[in-house]
Amino acid sequence: MDRGQTPPPFFHISQTAGRTGGTRVDLHRWAYIGLVMALLGLAAWLYLEQTTEVAWYGYEVRQLQDRKERLRRELTALRAQVAVAGSLTRLEALAEELDYTMPEATDTSRRLVVEYRLLDADADAAGALPDAADTASGAGEPGVARFVRGLVGQLGEWFGVVSEGSPTP
Repeated sequence: MDRGQTPPPFFHISQTAGRTGGTRVDLHRWAYIGLVMALLGLAAWLYLEQTTEVAWYGYEVRQLQDRKERLRRELTALRAQVAVAGSLTRLEALAEELDYTMPEATDTSRRLVVEYRLLDADADAAGALPDAADTASGAGEPGVARFVRGLVGQLGEWFGVVSEGSPTP
């Protein structure tokens, strides 16, 4: 296009009077406008799609936060219920309802009493292992018994238990 010429209009209507004819359309400009409109429409659609997706994720985050808060409150309430159910006064009241009674300290029939006696102190050294001859013969009992006696004697020394045949410290 030269500088002296004006660009052709979108619609060209004949200026001559009495002349009938069709309107001329510049197809290049209409194609350009159509392409620009399509690109603007695509950009608007992408923007709205992303905005909708962000809004949906925000809604889900709020729902999860609300659920988390509800579960936290429920957990706190359950912990309080456990504390109340496990309190001594509650257990005593429940025991009274079920007619349970606390045993007396001197009542040996309602408490666990473990009686034991230490084996003879004629074991070799405390914690001695059985002899190879004792275990290899198949009879193994004398060596094993000696080992157990030694082990029990050592445990008794550690816990301060005095056996019947040993002198008191």
